[in-house]
Amino acid sequence: MRCAFAGVTLALTTLQLPAPVRAQSLVAGSWSGAVTDPYGHSKPVSYSVAGPPDSLSITLSEPPGVRPVAFADVHLLADTLTFKWAGGAQGSRVSCKLVRQTDGVYEGSCVDSQGREGRMRMTPPGTKQPPTRQLFDGRDLTGWHADVPAADTNVRLRSPFLVRNGMLVSLGEPRGHLITDSSYHDYRLEVEYRFAAAPGNAGVLVHASTPRALYGMFPRSIEVQMEHGNAGDFWCIVEDIRVPDMEKRRGPPAQWGTTEGKRPSESGSTAIW
Repeated sequence: MRCAFAGVTLALTTLQLPAPVRAQSLVAGSWSGAVTDPYGHSKPVSYSVAGPPDSLSITLSEPPGVRPVAFADVHLLADTLTFKWAGGAQGSRVSCKLVRQTDGVYEGSCVDSQGREGRMRMTPPGTKQPPTRQLFDGRDLTGWHADVPAADTNVRLRSPFLVRNGMLVSLGEPRGHLITDSSYHDYRLEVEYRFAAAPGNAGVLVHASTPRALYGMFPRSIEVQMEHGNAGDFWCIVEDIRVPDMEKRRGPPAQWGTTEGKRPSESGSTAIW
C-alpha cells in the first residue's frame, strides 16, 4: 500500500503499525481510552472494570478527579460489548456498542437520545501501544515524491506541494498527488486537515498502486474523500469495495476534520469513521 494526498493542508499525519496479538477477554482492572463526541472532539478517559463476564461493572472517569459515571445494562457477548451511560447533553442516555479488535482493544460507536453518533475506545491494562510512525516531519518532504502529470511537458512548473509553518500544504494547481516512497500494510492512518480558504476538494488515497490509472491522473486506489460536503465517503478509483452506511459515516461538518482509515489484516476490509 502507498498513500497519496491531494488538494489539502495537512497538519498531522501518523501511521500506527499494530503488532498482532491474541484477542483478550474483558479483564478486570483499570483501562485507558478515549471518548469522541458527535462533533469530533476527543478526550482521554479511564475505566474501572470489575466482575465476571455475566455480571460486569464498568465506571468511567475523565482525568483528573471527575466523579465516575457507572455504565448500565452492561453485556459482553463474544467479541461485542454493549452498555448505556449518562454521557449525552444534560446527562442524557447514550447507548454504546464496542467490538474487540485484534489487539484486545474495544472500539465502536455510541448514539445519544437525539441520534447523534460519537465513538469510544477502551484499552485493557498492560496493553502496549502500537509503534507510531510520523510520515511528515514538519520540515521537508523526505519520504515522499510528487506525481504531477503536467510537469512531464514543463520542467519549470512549480510543485503544488510545499511545507509552510510546519504543515504540509497543497496549492491545488497544478494537479497531482504526493505519494509515500515506502509501502505499508496492516495500519491505522490518521490525518488532520483543514481548508485554508473556501472549502474545496481533496482526498487521501490509500492502497495506491498503478500510477495514472484513471484520466492519466489518478492512481489505482481507494480515496478517503475530503471534498467539502462529501467528507468521509470512499471513492473507488479502478477498485471495487462495498462499505455500509456511507452517508452515516460522514459525521457533522466542521472547520477541521480528522479522518482515520483502518484495515484489519484478518479480514482485508477497510473502514472509516
